[in-house]
Amino acid sequence: MTVNPRASEARDWQRLAVLGAVGAHLALTGSHAVAHVSIPVPNPDWQIAYALLVLLGLPVAGAGLAVRGAVGRGALLVFVGGVGGLIFEVLAHFVVHSPDHVASVESGRALFAGTAGLSVVGDALLVAAGGWVLWAHSQGRSRSAVTSSTR
Repeated sequence: MTVNPRASEARDWQRLAVLGAVGAHLALTGSHAVAHVSIPVPNPDWQIAYALLVLLGLPVAGAGLAVRGAVGRGALLVFVGGVGGLIFEVLAHFVVHSPDHVASVESGRALFAGTAGLSVVGDALLVAAGGWVLWAHSQGRSRSAVTSSTR
């Protein structure tokens, strides 16, 4: 059994995309968490649980899978975490009026709004990287299915 060097190189790029997006996302989301604590802007327990699961747990689990060679499965978790994060953070910080909305924060509003925007960028990076890897995997499967069916 021979290993296709191009396929191996593509997997390496996909792994790097997933890991880079997760690293950037964690840094940007972490900066917003620091803003939450330092200003302070309180969150209900359900929001904290959601953030821990979706904004931290899914991307970290996806990165772990990618490192272990399950890049497609890892990308799926990263993609789902990014979509869930985008919806949650846009609604919480910019749409639904609550103590977590940027307009509700008086002291430290610029810091809070800036880091909220950056955390949305981090979520978008997860969606982009995860989506690209999932798309690339679907293209690879399509090509191999066509090739094997024509033999």
